Amino acid sequence: MSVTFTELVTLEQINCGGCGATYALNKRYIDARREDGGGWHCPYCQIGWGYSNNNENAILRRALAEAERQARVAKCDAMKERIEKEQAQGKLNRTKNGVCPCCNRSFTNLRRHMRTKHKDQFKK
Repeated sequence: MSVTFTELVTLEQINCGGCGATYALNKRYIDARREDGGGWHCPYCQIGWGYSNNNENAILRRALAEAERQARVAKCDAMKERIEKEQAQGKLNRTKNGVCPCCNRSFTNLRRHMRTKHKDQFKK
């Protein structure tokens, strides 16, 4: 049993600007290259032809990529701020427990230690 398949193909004529040859490409293929900014080569002289990547789809893809990049940067900045805040809170807790922030030693009277040993850094 055999099956016959018939397809209507629309070809678009192209004149090569390099060698002057005339050839034809499927119109759907040319439209797809116009959408994605792609190209093709002349079958005779192999010079590349096509469309630049400045169509609406390419511009929107670049804008989306830039927005995603900015979102990642903002997320990293927020995470960095949270980590710095936690570290500062940890230092504060250590100081509350009598650990000197300058020399990392424990003192029962941290206030007196700060006045006598680190008076130039912390004024009260």
